[in-house]
Amino acid sequence: MKSFKEYISSEVVTEAPTGQLLKRVMANTIQKKKYSAALKILKDIWDRKKSEKGRRHGLEYYAGVVSKQYNVDARVLRTLAINSGF
Repeated sequence: MKSFKEYISSEVVTEAPTGQLLKRVMANTIQKKKYSAALKILKDIWDRKKSEKGRRHGLEYYAGVVSKQYNVDARVLRTLAINSGF
């Protein structure tokens, strides 16, 4: 797990509103288990939908659905999914 100073000095943090930055930092430090579980489910859903005929929705939609179930921020979850190589 990264410390706050290491996370801020990494290249992951870009220009964003302060609230969004805090949510990203919390996703990688305080609420890591929540976001990891949500990211795993999102990856499973995304892979399953990819193998079907056609996807009706984009990654943002599925991130929103999963985020409601795990009580996490959908934008941060989508960003984590993109950064992890979806």
